[in-house]
Amino acid sequence: MPPSMLPPIRGGEDGWFKLSSIEITENEIRATVKVNPLNNPKLRLDRLTGAISLSGKAGNYAGQCQKFDPAAVQRRF
Repeated sequence: MPPSMLPPIRGGEDGWFKLSSIEITENEIRATVKVNPLNNPKLRLDRLTGAISLSGKAGNYAGQCQKFDPAAVQRRF
């Protein structure tokens, strides 16, 4: 999650959070991100286009996922 969406009091470990209410279909993945008891943004990942979105109390985020193959991709930095 983008740092600007993270509250001071939160769970997670090293920027990773547990998901709940996971729904997986052929075209998308939907879930709730367990940030803390009061902040659980909705996650949507389009499996066809790679579009990802988060929507919650701290705001909204939209981005694009890319396939990562460590054998084929050079490090960016």
